[in-house]
Amino acid sequence: MKQNDLNRFLEFIPSGARNHVQSIILQENILLHLSPSRKTKWGHFKALRNGTGTPEISINRDLSPPAFLLTFIHEWAHFLIWKSRIKCLPHGLEWKVCYRDAMQPLLNTSVFEPNLLEVTKRFLNNPTANITASPELYALLRDGSESEITVDQIQIGSQFLFRGKIYVRAEKRRT
Repeated sequence: MKQNDLNRFLEFIPSGARNHVQSIILQENILLHLSPSRKTKWGHFKALRNGTGTPEISINRDLSPPAFLLTFIHEWAHFLIWKSRIKCLPHGLEWKVCYRDAMQPLLNTSVFEPNLLEVTKRFLNNPTANITASPELYALLRDGSESEITVDQIQIGSQFLFRGKIYVRAEKRRT
């Protein structure tokens, strides 16, 4: 990876994590790609099936720095599992342990604000495939920067429009 491309990528990372992220990236042959906003995912790891070529991590460029970092390390854990040739589920126990371990050096107040740090640590006790599965973490990562609201913020019985279809907010059946 060219130094200019790496520097551009690092601009999206919280400043307290840049040296660590740079050091792990420089140890590997991997492509990093900044993607336009995607509605269905924040990042993606891709390894070529035939074993040739360079693996790639893409991250949405519109994420806040903490969300960008969490997403990058999420995808980095996929890369490390792929590289080790461990056969496991994409978000199985081995990946969870790898993600938690990869985040460990970054869990401090020079990277995350104190309230976000505590919520991130709780999330990492049993990380999920998608940060939106943790409403508390997702709300902090959004930080009011988006104009969207969550279903929890809609009054029960009220109608709302989502992707061109009208829904009625009902009681929760599960988290």
